[in-house]
Amino acid sequence: MTESGDGDLPLRVSTLELFFDLVFVFAITQLTGILANHVSVAAGVRVLLIFGVLWWMYGGYVWLANARTPSRTPERLLMLVGMAGFLIMGLAIPHAFGRDGVAVGVGYLIVVVVHGWLYLRVNRNIAPITAFNVAAALLVIGAGLAGGTAAYVLWAAALALQVLSPLNGTARWSSSCWASRWWTSGSVPRGTR
Repeated sequence: MTESGDGDLPLRVSTLELFFDLVFVFAITQLTGILANHVSVAAGVRVLLIFGVLWWMYGGYVWLANARTPSRTPERLLMLVGMAGFLIMGLAIPHAFGRDGVAVGVGYLIVVVVHGWLYLRVNRNIAPITAFNVAAALLVIGAGLAGGTAAYVLWAAALALQVLSPLNGTARWSSSCWASRWWTSGSVPRGTR
């Protein structure tokens, strides 16, 4: 994000970031389709598990873009690859706990690896968190392979692993970074960033 000389002007979001947001919103709309077609407790649990994992990495990308706007060609290309990962996930979400479970996991692995690669350029302290994110993506792939009740357990483990990863004691971020991350990760519902 770039800031003009006047400190009162808001930060500007790049076109690439807005496109990234649209791809994420597409994935979210796929979740609403699950609930529209199958109103049940099991469908609600599936939606919450998928949403939790999606939201975690979307928040990571928002945080990344706030720390360093993807202004160079290699960074932009990597952001496009990350978008492709979210698109793969979005297309596969309707059958994430069935025939397309592995596709969701592979898309998520792409998202996680690209995020880790880009973020290492900004802050080396992300490396331990990236390892947890990769492990979570592998759990999602495993859920796609396992199916049934095991898929629910593996998705829950993936989400828990990500949510608890900052507690591993190796990350060194200030409270203002965390506050900024959680404020900005709500940007799509609020329509701002």
